[in-house]
This record gives sequence, structure tokens and C-alpha cells, in this order.
Amino acid sequence: MVGLMLIVVNKRERQILNMAFSQQNIKIAQSDPTYSNYIKVLQYMPDVIIMEIPKMGGDQFHFSSMIRGNKKTRKIPVVGYGDKVNEMEMRYITKKGVNDYIERPLKFSLLLEIIQKYLKIINKSIDTANDDNSSEKDADIEQILDDNTLPSKKIELMVKHISGLIAFPFTVAKVLHLTGSEKSGAQDLAKVIEADPAITASILKVSNTVFFASLNRTISSIKDAVVRIGFKETKRIVMAMSVMDIFGKEDKCFGFNRMDFWVHSLATALISERIAKRMGNISTEEAFLAGLLHDFGILLLDEFFPSIFEKILEATTNNGSRFIDNEKKLLKITRNDIIKELFTKWKIPDSIIEAIDTHYDIYSENKKFETANEKISLCVYMGNIIAKTYCLGDVCDQYITPLENHLFEKAKMITGLGKDFLVSINHDLDVYRKFLNIKEDKRVLIRENKHIGIFCSANPLFVPVEEYLKAQGHLATRIPKSDSYTNFDQQFDAIVVWANKKTTLDSLLRLTSIVQRTKKEVDINKEPPLAPVLAFIYKDLPLAQEGTKKLSLMYNEFDLRIFDENLTRILGNKIISLPEPDEEQKSEDPS
Repeated sequence: MVGLMLIVVNKRERQILNMAFSQQNIKIAQSDPTYSNYIKVLQYMPDVIIMEIPKMGGDQFHFSSMIRGNKKTRKIPVVGYGDKVNEMEMRYITKKGVNDYIERPLKFSLLLEIIQKYLKIINKSIDTANDDNSSEKDADIEQILDDNTLPSKKIELMVKHISGLIAFPFTVAKVLHLTGSEKSGAQDLAKVIEADPAITASILKVSNTVFFASLNRTISSIKDAVVRIGFKETKRIVMAMSVMDIFGKEDKCFGFNRMDFWVHSLATALISERIAKRMGNISTEEAFLAGLLHDFGILLLDEFFPSIFEKILEATTNNGSRFIDNEKKLLKITRNDIIKELFTKWKIPDSIIEAIDTHYDIYSENKKFETANEKISLCVYMGNIIAKTYCLGDVCDQYITPLENHLFEKAKMITGLGKDFLVSINHDLDVYRKFLNIKEDKRVLIRENKHIGIFCSANPLFVPVEEYLKAQGHLATRIPKSDSYTNFDQQFDAIVVWANKKTTLDSLLRLTSIVQRTKKEVDINKEPPLAPVLAFIYKDLPLAQEGTKKLSLMYNEFDLRIFDENLTRILGNKIISLPEPDEEQKSEDPS
């Protein structure tokens, strides 16, 4: 699939280009050069961006600079076009991150030639782009999208299209059965694996690679391979391979990448399993499988209902809200309603079904987590947010909610994740990449790292923005509470505050005048300005309604990509305001 993003202000040109590219079987996403549409670029990851550049193209140039400044998007070619420019203007356009510039009148043949040039670099071609001829019935789709159709009928229609075409892997059921038997061992697992020739071949192949090989001994039997890789590790790998083999690797919808999806799912599974192990008295295998399948419904939408999926994905990227909330708004049901029905038919354990159904709930401090099902749900809830925070794969949003200290206490992780946690997760992901043939993401880091001070009103064990900044290549340093902060002068480009429920507006305003900003971008002969402050607060506090023109504020439930935008804005001395009540995308209960 070839996907382009059009950032064209001229309505007539936009319509002509959209029609012309569609005739070439190219998927098109429309956007504007604004902060909010930066999320759309991160989600859709187009092969090429086509951008109209007007004479006063400040927004366009700022937008292209943001694209170049992010480690994920900096390699996306930007092809600009507009009126005739002189040599000095051309140098400026190039400096702002535009790879090619075409002067009007716009020649479509020339534009195609330039696009082909960039597609060739990534081994794609317009000529081989495939038209997506969906087999789903138009009448059923109309019913599913119709507000007057009962939710139960929508679920019935969607399950009908899915259950008749796929079945849950028999191998996974057998592995789970082995898990419940205390007498099972390598020989029993070997018999399960040998029943699947494709998995057998992969296990033998990878067990003989340098990654696992030792003493130059070649493995020729599955039992020996299980011993070399490890009994528990092999079980996890076999379950992952079986589940991933249900569908092909080719994406159906522009804006969704299946390989990135599986990396996120695997990361969530690995983290869920580790948390389950710490909690004890629950099946780590079921926690792993629940994490692996926690967003399986998204894959079903991509495979069987791409036209519906595209509508939900567009709404999600337009407003930076949760994908599951937009499902609820558009369909009055969510993918988890479908999963409950489908997985019950497939005889998936109730603990896994419940964990998938409830892992988007936000847990209060009063939640007890007494049953095994509730504990596995907590594992998946935490695993999903942690995987998103560290940018381990991609799904349909990067929306996170706070992981309060009481959740870590319930998970018996009273000191938090630990300094080696991310290292061990990345190590395990490397193992899976080898078995599942997933290419490692080798994108380069952002051009210029920033030094951000982190001020916490309390003592949280996990601050998502702090960990996200580190994952993006920035330097993040905790600022301890003190009577004087002058020793931090000129160290930070900005300060991020992670507030608690007792934080007041006055205490936040005081932070805006305590630390001088680094001199890197200011006149060395002038007094350095004060470091800009961005505070994350709770939605339900009076502070959220008070507002201020001196302090930038965000809610602590947000899409991390919005933080990308807002960090750029405060570094440019802009103030970030909370959304107006009628504009705010309120979270809905997905159950």
C-alpha cells in the first residue's frame, strides 16, 4: 500500500490531487499544517507528504520543522509546491525541511516522478499499489453504522463476518492446557509444537542462530530446542507465533501498521507477565496471553471492517482522544463487545476475556483486586500504559492515564519498575523479533535533545511524561523540593510539573519564576529568560476551571503525541490552555 498525506490549502488543487492520486490506487490522508494535525502524521506515517507552501508559509515551515525534529517522522520526504521563488527563498525552504519544491503551474507527471523517486528508496511503487476490494456486505456495514440499529444486532452482524472465516489457534489452547498441568515438561511441549510444521521450522532455525547457539552444537530436535530456549520462554513464543499467524502481515487501512501493532501487543504481554509474577497466585501464561490479545479487536476491525476502522481512526487522530471512546461514539459498541462474544465461542479462559474487557477502566484506590481475573486485568492495564509510555510499538492512539502509587502497591511493586526493567523488556522483544521476523526499529534519534526539569508535587513511582521524554532521547532530571532553586539556573530548556490532587494554582505559578532558562537560544549579553512551565493536572479539580494566562496546563490523561506538540509550543514561548468545556473530548465508559 502506498499512502500520501496532502496538506493543501487551495480547495480546487486539493480536490484535483485527491482525485488524481485515488486513480493511481494511492491512499490519501488530508491534513492541515497545525499542531493538532501533527498527531495525524505520527499515526498515518505516510510514505510522502505533499504540502502547498503559500508566500507567507509560517505554519507550513513550522510543521515541516516538527516533522524533521521527531525521530519517528524525520525521514518522511516532504514535497512542497507553490509560486515561483528566488534562490534565497529556495535555500530557506530547504533549510526548513522541505526535500523538493515544484513551482506552479503544478505538473502532475513531475509530481509522480518525484514521489516514485522516494518510494523506490523504501522498495515501493505506485504501479504495484493494491486496490482494497473489501468483501464485507455493504448492507451489513450500513446497519452497523446506523444509530438506530440495536447494539446487540451490531455485535451479531460483526461476529457473523468474523467467526465464519477464522478460528482460534488450536496450538494456543494446547499450550494453556500444559500450563495447568504440573507434570508437563519439555517432551509434552515438543509434541504440541511438532503438530505445527511452520512453528517447528522456526523454532529449530532460531534455536541454532548465534543468539542461542552454544558449544557449536547443532539442535535437531524440538525437545532439545525447548531445553536450549527455556520451557517458559518457548511456551510464550509458541503462543505469540500462533496468534500472529491468524492474519497476514499486510495492513488493510492507511494509518495502521500491523507489525508496529504486534510489537506493542508483545510488549504489553511481556510487561503483564512480569507484573503477574510479582503479584503471585495468578497464571503468568494467562497474563501474557491477555496482554498479547488486549487489542486483538483492532486487528479484527482492520481485517474485516476497514471502512469502519478508517472512520474511527480519523476521529481519533483529529482530536487526540482514545480510540475506544471514538468506537463508542460512532458505533455505540466497542471492539471488546465483539471480543467477548467471539472469545466465548472460542472457549478462551474467562480471566483473559475479563482482562481484555476491563483493561481500559481507570481503577480507584478502593479497588481490591481480590480475584485472579481482576489481578490479570490490572496487569494488562498497567502493561498497556507502560508500553505506550516507552513507545514500544504503535497502536491507534498513544493515550495514557496516570499509574497511581496504589496500583504499584497492589501489584507488589512498591519501589516502581526498577532501573533495569526497560532493559529486560527490550531484551525479550529482541528474542521475539528473531522468531517472528519483525524488523528492529533503527530510526535515528531527534536532532536536538532538550533538557527538561521534572517537578513532582508528591512522590509518584511512575511519571509518564518523564519516561516518555527519555524514550524520545531527551534528558529529564527530577527537581527536588527546596527553598532555593538557583543552582538549577540555565540548566533546563523547560520545566514539566506532575501535579497531585492537592496542588494549588498559586504553587504552580510560583514555579514559573524560579529557574532561568538555558542561554543556548538567547542573546548571551542579556539576562536569560525564565524556563517555561507545563503542568499536568487532574480533570476533576477546581484548578482545572481556574485557568491562567501565565502558566501552560494539560490534563494528566492525554495522548502523548499532544505533549510532543505542546513541548514545542512552550519552547517557542507559547502558553498552552486547557480545552474549553464544550470542546473537551470527555472519556466514556467503554464497558
